[in-house]
Amino acid sequence: MPHDAADCEEDDLLLEKWTFLRFVFMGMIMLYRTYQIREAGKRQADPPEDLPYSEHPNMTKQMNTWNIVSSFVIAMVFFIQSEGVGFVIYFGTSFALDNYMIFFSSHVKICEYIMQVVLYTSACVTFLPCVALSYMLQDKLYNQGRWFGTKPAFIFIMVLGAVVSFYLRIFLVFNLGYDNVVDGWLKHSPYK
Repeated sequence: MPHDAADCEEDDLLLEKWTFLRFVFMGMIMLYRTYQIREAGKRQADPPEDLPYSEHPNMTKQMNTWNIVSSFVIAMVFFIQSEGVGFVIYFGTSFALDNYMIFFSSHVKICEYIMQVVLYTSACVTFLPCVALSYMLQDKLYNQGRWFGTKPAFIFIMVLGAVVSFYLRIFLVFNLGYDNVVDGWLKHSPYK
């Protein structure tokens, strides 16, 4: 359902403020998880016994001896590998595509807050194939792979899966009328 920009302005400005806080909150969670990984690395024996440190004893040693900034960078690498490379790729790609569609796309004429609700709720379904892809392929192609072999293939497959998931979401949202349903729910709601 097309909207005039003036109809959406107040709600969209509020959305942008809350979106900024959401990014700050997600960043704090990642920093906290990175901090936990760094602290757990400090408690490792030499050579490390626990995963993921035992697979990367030199990186663990560097993380424990380098300055705080460098050690956090290494801990972030451990975070990405231990929390799931496929998920990080999926969420990074989806983050970029969703935010482009919500805040910068001018060919869709619905309010930003409606677009955000539509995309994020439909993503609860369309990300499931990416979960399956990551679950089936990460160990074989990435964990056991090489950088001049299957690791880049895994990254490509996950980016492609995230892009296909996004376009499937857009197709479902606009061709099945889910955007109109959400617009009807939120248009007069005091909780938008």
